[in-house]
Amino acid sequence: MTDYNLLIKQLEALAEDSADCIPVMANASALLFQAMEDVNWAGFYLVKDEALILGPSRGRSPA
Repeated sequence: MTDYNLLIKQLEALAEDSADCIPVMANASALLFQAMEDVNWAGFYLVKDEALILGPSRGRSPA
């Protein structure tokens, strides 16, 4: 079972000293994918020039 309180603390720790969001998203997607048993993909989509682009992600198959 996922300990969401611990997961929140880990995500906060990943983000607290970072000035750039991309490394935070990369580490967060890896942490979420590893920690959540029933998830087959964890990642982020970003908006660039009014289009969605794939950001950092982890999964069992390509996004």
